[in-house]
Amino acid sequence: QTAIQISKFKYNDFKIIVERNYDKNLIRLNCTTSEIERALDNIITNAIYHLYQKNKKLPSYQPKLSISTQNKSNSIEIKVRDNGTGIPAENLDKIFQIFWTTKTSPEGMGLGLHFAKEIIEKHGGGISVDSIEGEYTEFTVTLPT
Repeated sequence: QTAIQISKFKYNDFKIIVERNYDKNLIRLNCTTSEIERALDNIITNAIYHLYQKNKKLPSYQPKLSISTQNKSNSIEIKVRDNGTGIPAENLDKIFQIFWTTKTSPEGMGLGLHFAKEIIEKHGGGISVDSIEGEYTEFTVTLPT
């Protein structure tokens, strides 16, 4: 929620369709909530940036961000999907590296996704990404219950 509010201010009320599909019976995590929130904020902020970049090139395009949560057998799965610029296949293995970025300063320093991955792994979880350039990017975060 915080990342979406900040982005509205940063991008002058840039209009995004936000779809939320939260499991109503989500199991409580044994984690530092503020750290997980920061990790998710980094992922969402990154998604919104790429939605905005695509919208600048294609004004008729409708930016969409989907966030979902689901109980799994011994974990919770959180998915963040956007229909923004996507990630070129040759960059997928680089996006979590510290200081790696496609953005120009001061937009990005290559820290957000790296720290998101570190935080998630510190809590015993995992993060993966699926993307097709020009179509979508989807991050899947799994945290143990």
